[in-house]
Amino acid sequence: MRERLGERLPSFSAAEKELIQGSSDFFGLNHYTTMYASDATQSSEAGSVYGNGGLSEDQDVNLSVAPDWPQTAMQWAIVPWGCRKLLQWIAARYDNPPIYITENGCAFDDQLVDGKVADLERIAFFEGYLSAIHEAISSGVNLQGYFIWSLLDNFEWASGYSKKFGITYVEEETLRRIPKDSAKWYGEVISRGGL
Repeated sequence: MRERLGERLPSFSAAEKELIQGSSDFFGLNHYTTMYASDATQSSEAGSVYGNGGLSEDQDVNLSVAPDWPQTAMQWAIVPWGCRKLLQWIAARYDNPPIYITENGCAFDDQLVDGKVADLERIAFFEGYLSAIHEAISSGVNLQGYFIWSLLDNFEWASGYSKKFGITYVEEETLRRIPKDSAKWYGEVISRGGL
């Protein structure tokens, strides 16, 4: 990393290194997608994965997705087992710290029809990811919390209001909030304490 990034990385004194060693309270993870990574010297048929600019350039890897993986409106692959594997890797690599999934979600082209948003793709997304997360917990991963992204459709830093991540639809003209079918589904999951 030092070889590739050089002066762009901060440097720490021995005292600073000692101060921060073991000082984190938990591992916070934002997880939206899974990709394959291969050596950058090999050709990549899938090309660049949308939304990952700056990530692969410094790593010297090609990122790709399998052609049969379904995708969100952000063109991010839906791969619940990738989340499970990542959680298990974090647990193994960092001595099983408390982990909080601080963001997990998906954007779809939601439509308000007759006062309702039937976002079945989002429900399937969350059902798949929650099942995979449960598998990770069952294997011993110390997952302490899970937060979906997002409660409301909001302004996405790279896409404005065009991408809908929320489980609550926000009517653009009136700002009226309308719970989507996924909000009702997730409420039931919470009430039951699981899937």
